[in-house]
Amino acid sequence: NMDKGIINVLNVDEELKALGLEELKENNFYARLVPEDGSEVREGLARSFEVVPVDGKGLGVVATRDIAACEHVASEKPCAVLPKLSANLVGVYRRLSRADRISLLCMSDWRAEGRGAATKSLEVIRDSYSHPMERDHDCGMFVVCSRINHNCLANATFTYDPYAKVGRVYALRDIRMGEEVCTSYADPFSPAAARQKELEHYYGFKCQCVTCGNAAETDPPRVAFAEAQMNIFHHFREWDIARVEKATGGAKAILRKAGLLTPVQEAVFYQCLLQKSRPSSNAQVSPCRP
Repeated sequence: NMDKGIINVLNVDEELKALGLEELKENNFYARLVPEDGSEVREGLARSFEVVPVDGKGLGVVATRDIAACEHVASEKPCAVLPKLSANLVGVYRRLSRADRISLLCMSDWRAEGRGAATKSLEVIRDSYSHPMERDHDCGMFVVCSRINHNCLANATFTYDPYAKVGRVYALRDIRMGEEVCTSYADPFSPAAARQKELEHYYGFKCQCVTCGNAAETDPPRVAFAEAQMNIFHHFREWDIARVEKATGGAKAILRKAGLLTPVQEAVFYQCLLQKSRPSSNAQVSPCRP
């Protein structure tokens, strides 16, 4: 149960009154954007995107010019850092600035209808919108990055820079002007059923992308990849580097043939392999976005 008690739930009407607002309307999307080098926030920073309504998805991020593969899309400082395991998220919320409280309150609680009241759970908002930071028990809330919607064939990826303390988004492939910028909330290399289960559990929606709608063709290479991946993990545990390299080459070939792995995505691919090769006793299931 994600709503563990009233301590983590905000009454929207009371919060609006406390903030001096008649309605929730966020228009300060770009306030925490920073240059690519992670230096201080600058007003009017040039950008290659805008946050706008997207059909069937609420708000989304859309390119305002052509963006090349590997190109930096955005760097942003978090509006809040929420502990993953805290029992008192409201206490953290109360210590935020007025602007950051408004940003957090504007984020959607997809489980709110089940409570039958004008409330928002900070746990649901955290688990739906947050990105992992350098410490596994902290989640960063990024106003722009959190507006980037999901697609199983993502054209962008999010990464956190612990030195500059900023979240960064990079293009995985060329993105055309007017195209929506999307990341993948689920493991893009898992079968459609597994992705759908994860997305419905943590984010409350059913993915309607072309990949999920054509699982008969898109799942077989992912199943083949999962088998190759198991071989990689086995060789990792035995520290057989030669076999690791051979098995990795085979796995990459499967994905590349299926159009699931571009040269830009190889860094993400290796990062996933290293994370998943850790001993299972240290593994933690996180609802935070990958």
